[in-house]
Amino acid sequence: MSAEEAKEEKKVYTLEEVEKHTSAESCWIVVEGKVYDVTKYLDDHPGGHDVLLDASGSDATEDFNDVGHSKPAIASMEKYLIGEFAGGSSSKTTKTGGKANQGGLAVLLQFLVPILVAMLVLAVNHGYLANPFQK
Repeated sequence: MSAEEAKEEKKVYTLEEVEKHTSAESCWIVVEGKVYDVTKYLDDHPGGHDVLLDASGSDATEDFNDVGHSKPAIASMEKYLIGEFAGGSSSKTTKTGGKANQGGLAVLLQFLVPILVAMLVLAVNHGYLANPFQK
């Protein structure tokens, strides 16, 4: 089925259907509730084909939005649209071994830990806490 035929039909795909397309021969991703067949775009993707293959077969909305794609890039996705996503949760894991939808905690900690360390250093320097390294 071509992208144009699918657009006309407005087919709805389940998670089970999307999860079957995780190879260079058939690579589907879900972004913002829409299913895209990006197989023909793999070699042209500026981030490399591995980025799309890693996200294939799952809801890649969070990863897609984290990158901050340009308006022309978002508009160009329309030609790869094949249908709507019926929903569901993916058990697919990311390269780091976490679940695909658990990136929020890592992002929070990425900002929270340095702030806490800076506050601790300031507290020690201003005498609010005893310096454990001082004799």
